[in-house]
Amino acid sequence: MSTLVSVIMPAYNAGHYIAQSIESVLAQLYTHWELIVVDDGSTDATRTIVEEYCHQDPRIKYVYQTNARQGRARNNGIAKASGEYIAFLDADDLWLPTKLSVQVQALEAEEADLVFSNTYVFHDELTLNDSTKTMQSVPGLYVGEAGLQVLLQYNSIPILTVLATRSAIERAGGFTELLPIQNAEDYHLWLKMLLTGSKLVCIPGIYSAYREHGASVSSTNTGRFNLTQAVEALSDLYFAYPAKRQLLKAGLVFNIKRSLDQLTLDDPKFPFVIATYLRASDKRKFGVVFSLLELAKLRRLSLKALYFVLNYL
Repeated sequence: MSTLVSVIMPAYNAGHYIAQSIESVLAQLYTHWELIVVDDGSTDATRTIVEEYCHQDPRIKYVYQTNARQGRARNNGIAKASGEYIAFLDADDLWLPTKLSVQVQALEAEEADLVFSNTYVFHDELTLNDSTKTMQSVPGLYVGEAGLQVLLQYNSIPILTVLATRSAIERAGGFTELLPIQNAEDYHLWLKMLLTGSKLVCIPGIYSAYREHGASVSSTNTGRFNLTQAVEALSDLYFAYPAKRQLLKAGLVFNIKRSLDQLTLDDPKFPFVIATYLRASDKRKFGVVFSLLELAKLRRLSLKALYFVLNYL
């Protein structure tokens, strides 16, 4: 019998799009799946819509939690899951019908812990043609320090394209639920999987579609990835994996430089990020910039990130 795939779908006020997302799971050619929708405290019609699908198909399950963001919702879904394989689909994104069938075969053929791929990007309606926008991933094998070096440069793993083994996710400790890392909690997990010995593979083909809209976590081509949260994620991993600190430090500095390219002088995040960059790059005048930060009474990225900057870089 084919392996059961548990599809985890966090949902927050997703009533406008969630039916389309569920329909894309129902349309899968690979039929041995369960869909666990974790309602993260929605106040719209999300629950009503999902429960209608639950009545129609016993493979669909509804779980409610008080609003706690994506990491908690994904972990709760995994805790309720029965499958050996885990896939993720947010409540506004879509899968193409061959997504699971191709990826289950690839996961087993590659003897991998996680497979992923490129994805289409669309706004209102998905139309597939030569001009359809795509989000490109770095192809090939991600393993060990070589894989880390690639992923530290750019989060090239869109979560809607992922199929992973439950055992590898659990070995890495699952998703972080720390609030400063939310919206990069998936990136944090991929890095932890590499740090705990997992084999990740980017396969050819496109089997999913990421929806860009005003309510999206991100409308950029960074795959719902925020550079400020990347600094948080890498700082957290720096302390958790001391043997890899030098490599993680290089990734942190790289992402700080990228964040500086995106900020303007009037951005409220600018003083802290510039101060972090100066310190990480062993450049002077850090004290002056940090004083400006204090005078402006700006919130820090987190106590952990600040402690990291002042004491370790």
